[in-house]
Amino acid sequence: MTTTEQSACRATQRTPLALYLNSPQATALARVLVPLLFGLYSVFLGADSNWDLTNYHLYNPFAWLNGRLQFDLAPAGMQSYFNPLLDLPFYWMTTHVPPRLTGFAMGALHGLNFVFLLGIAQRLLRDLAAENRYRIPLLLALAGSITPCFLSQVGNSMGDNATALFVLSGLLVLLQGWDAMKSAGAHAALFPLAGGLLVGMDIGAKPTTACFAVGICIALLSHPGHWLVRVRISFAFGIGVLA
Repeated sequence: MTTTEQSACRATQRTPLALYLNSPQATALARVLVPLLFGLYSVFLGADSNWDLTNYHLYNPFAWLNGRLQFDLAPAGMQSYFNPLLDLPFYWMTTHVPPRLTGFAMGALHGLNFVFLLGIAQRLLRDLAAENRYRIPLLLALAGSITPCFLSQVGNSMGDNATALFVLSGLLVLLQGWDAMKSAGAHAALFPLAGGLLVGMDIGAKPTTACFAVGICIALLSHPGHWLVRVRISFAFGIGVLA
């Protein structure tokens, strides 16, 4: 029996669910359904009450919008001077939107990490056999979205799940342009610049995530192109991060 015949035989033995998961329709549906499910999961978890929330996640946007920085004396300690932009959407929803809708919106926003993970998996696993082409990236993205650390912060204001969106989207941009970055044209620098800009926005929102930028910048030196191409890509990425 040839390899093609063996693959066809295995495909016919799969359950209807496995066959459906290995379809573009399932992938398209998951891109919409999974973030919505995370929104519902956030509502199920109930109100957030972490210590950082009571300390500065609500105060910092309030202070920035109301000019309190020069009036209050560091009421949240050193955290009083953190960038308030990351907490601004949560603050606005908390003060203008019903609580359950706020919780759903935050959970759905965090659920978008699944969409970027799926794109990354599809880009990295382009050579999968036909019977696994859609199923394996989908399941890998789901696995990456249900880790204990991620689930523990779904819908809350800690910021790690939110800033992950910038890192994953930046990494996806780099992978999309992986082959194009080999060329010598100026357009080849757009991918590392755009990827660096996204990752840099992550650092600007939460400086403790700078380790991701360092890791990606070093990893870009593994590009299969000429060593000058590797240096150019890493340098362009670093410029994007600084910008």
